[in-house]
Amino acid sequence: MFRNVSIRRKVFFLTLSFCTISLTSNIYIAHSERAISVNYSSLLRQSDSKISVLFCAATSLGDTLDIAQKIAHEHDGTQIKNDVLSYHQAVQKTELYLQRFSSAEDTGPYNKEFLYKFINIKNGINKEINSNYDVIYNKRMDYNINLGRILQYEMNSLEEYRKVSLKRRVDFLESAAWSDIRLCGWVAGITLVVFVLVSALMGYREIAWPLLRLRDRTLAIAQGEFSVSVEEEKRRDEIGAMAAALEEIRLKLQGGREDILTSLANRTALHDMMRSALALSDVASMVALIYLDLDNFKQVNDRYGHGAGDELLRLVAQRLRANVGSNDLVARLGGDEFVVFCSSCADEDAVMDMAARIAADLSLCEELPFGQVAVSASVGVALAKVGEVTPERLLRHADCAMYAAKSTGKGCCAVYEPWMLDEAERRQKYEQALRRSVETNEFHLVYQPVIDWRTKRVMSFEALLRWEHPELGSVPPSDFISIAEEIGAVFAIDCWVMKAACKEAAQWPSDLILSVNVSPTSFVEDDLLENIYTALKESQLPPERLEIEITETAMIEDLPGVHAVVTALRSLGVKVAIDDLGVGYSSLSFLRSIPVTRVKMDKSFIAELGRVEAAQAIIQGVVVICHELSISLTAEGVETATQTAVLQSIGCTQHQGYYISRPLMAEDVLPFVANFSVRTVPSLHECLQGTWGALRVEALSATHQALA
Repeated sequence: MFRNVSIRRKVFFLTLSFCTISLTSNIYIAHSERAISVNYSSLLRQSDSKISVLFCAATSLGDTLDIAQKIAHEHDGTQIKNDVLSYHQAVQKTELYLQRFSSAEDTGPYNKEFLYKFINIKNGINKEINSNYDVIYNKRMDYNINLGRILQYEMNSLEEYRKVSLKRRVDFLESAAWSDIRLCGWVAGITLVVFVLVSALMGYREIAWPLLRLRDRTLAIAQGEFSVSVEEEKRRDEIGAMAAALEEIRLKLQGGREDILTSLANRTALHDMMRSALALSDVASMVALIYLDLDNFKQVNDRYGHGAGDELLRLVAQRLRANVGSNDLVARLGGDEFVVFCSSCADEDAVMDMAARIAADLSLCEELPFGQVAVSASVGVALAKVGEVTPERLLRHADCAMYAAKSTGKGCCAVYEPWMLDEAERRQKYEQALRRSVETNEFHLVYQPVIDWRTKRVMSFEALLRWEHPELGSVPPSDFISIAEEIGAVFAIDCWVMKAACKEAAQWPSDLILSVNVSPTSFVEDDLLENIYTALKESQLPPERLEIEITETAMIEDLPGVHAVVTALRSLGVKVAIDDLGVGYSSLSFLRSIPVTRVKMDKSFIAELGRVEAAQAIIQGVVVICHELSISLTAEGVETATQTAVLQSIGCTQHQGYYISRPLMAEDVLPFVANFSVRTVPSLHECLQGTWGALRVEALSATHQALA
C-alpha cells in the first residue's frame, strides 16, 4: 500500500515526523533551561542576602575584638578614652549585622545563637571598663576576648560552609542541565540517523532502483529491443506514470516503428524498406527518393511556439500522404525533414511531377489554426537503379540535391547531379572551418563609403565582413553567410561585427555614420538590442551615428517582429535602413508602417540603367516615394560615370559603389575622407577606373557562368 502513495507525500510525511521530534526536543530543552534559570536566580539572591551579611558581621566582630585587645594593653588615659569610643561604635555595628542575620529566613539553628553569644561577650568586656574609662587588666577580659575569637571563627566557618553548599547546588544544576541537553542531543541524533537511513532506503527502493530499471528499458527500446516489458506501470505514483508512458511508446514502436508526432515511418523503417527494395533481383527497375526540408520552420517555432510547430509538422504529414502512391513510403527523419521513397518509378518525369505536386500542395498551407504563415519546402530528388547504390548513398544524394535546391531559393526543387556531392563536401568543410573561425577571429572588416553629390561630402561607411581562411583562402560573404545561418553561428558573427565596427567608428569624425548589416535571422533574436547597446556603450559611439541595415527579406518573413525591433532601435536613437530594396516580393507599404530612415536601392536596378528602359522609371518612382515619406535613398552598386549622371538627374544623389571607392581597410578611412573633402566631381581617371572595374566584374561573372 505504501507503493501507491506518491513520492511527494512520502517525503512530506517523513520530513514532518523528523521536524515533530526535533521540535519536541527543543521544547523540552527550553523548559529545562527555564527551570534551571529560576533556581540559579534564587541561589544568587540567597547568597546576596545571607552570606554577605554574615561575612560583614564576622568582619565587624574581628574589628571589635581588636579594639578591645588594644584597650586592655593601653596605659595612656587619653588614648584609652578614644579607643573605648571606637569600641562602642564597633559593638553597635556588629550587633546590627547579627540582628539582620538573625531576622533572615532559613538561617538554621544559628539565627539567634550568634546574637546571644555576642551579647554575653559584650557584657563581659564592658564590666572590665569603668565609667572613667580605666581598665582593670585581668584574666576575665582576656577570657571574653578569646570567646569572641571563637565566635568569629564559628561565623567564618558557617560562611565557608554556605559558599561550598551554594557551589554544590550550582554544580548540580549545571550537571542536570547538561544531562538534559545530552539526552535531547542523543534523541535528535538518533532521530536524524533514522531519518537518513529511512530516506536512503526509501530513495533506493522506491525511487533510485525503479528509475535505473526504467533507464535500462529505455535504452533497450532505443536500440530496437521492443520485447522488454515495463513492470513499474502498476504503481500509482510518478514513476508509475513514467513507466506507463514508456510502455505506451514501446507498444507503439513495436507495432509499426512510427514517428510519434506525425505517425509516419521513422528512420529505421525507412532504411529497412530501402534495403529490401534495393536488394531485388530485377536490376532494371528504378527507385527514387524525394527529400524535403521545410523553409522558415524555425521562425514558426520562435514566433508561435513549439506547439504550433508540431501542428505544422502534422499538417505537412497529412499533405504528403495525400500526394503519394500506395506503394510509396513517407517518413520523417527528424526536425522538419521528410522523405518520400518510391520503390518503383517509371521515369524521372513522373518523380519530378510528384515532387512539384507536393511542393505546390504544401504552399497552400497558409491559413493555419495558430495564424498565417508562408509554408514552402526545398525539395531534392535522387534516382538510381536497383543494385547500384546503397540506402545510405541514395539518402546522401537526395540530401545534396535538397541543399542545392535550397541554395537556389526557397521552394525550389533539384535533381541530384554528381557535382552536388562535391558541393556538399565543400559546404561541410566550410561549416567546420566556420565554426572554428568564430573562435579564432579569422574575420576582418572593410568599409565602403557612401557619398552625397549634393553636399559634396562623405556621409557614411558600410562595414563589410571578410573571411580570410588559411586553407580555403578568401571566402566571399555570399558563400559563408547562408551556412552560418543554418548552423546557428550568424548571430555570434553579427555581434562580433557590431562591436568591432563601433569601436573603429568611434575614432572617425563626428559627422560620419557607421552602417552595419544584420542578418534576418539575427534581427529577431531576443539578445540583439542588448548586444547593440553593449557595443555602443563599450565603444562610446553615439547611437545617432549607428545605422542598422536589414534586408527586405526580413520584412517578408516576420513583419510584426521586425516592426517591434525597429521601433526599439529608433527609440534608442539608432538609424535603420532597408538594404537591397527590390530583391524581395514585399509591398512598399511597409515604408509607411516601419520607421526606417533610409532605403538602399539594390544594385541590380542600377546595373540596368541605360540598358532597360523600365529601370530608370522604377528608380524615379522610388525617389518620389522616399521624398514624400522623408526617407533618404541610396543607390548601391554605382560603377560607371553614366550611372552617376543618370541617378543625379532623377534626384538620387547618395551613391555607393566601385565608382566611388572599393571597400577600404580601417586605416584608409580617414585619409579617404580628408582627400575627398577637396573634390567636387570625379576625375576622368577615376571615371575610367570605375568603368573598367565594372566591366571586369561583369566579365568575370560571365566566365564563371560559362564554366558552370
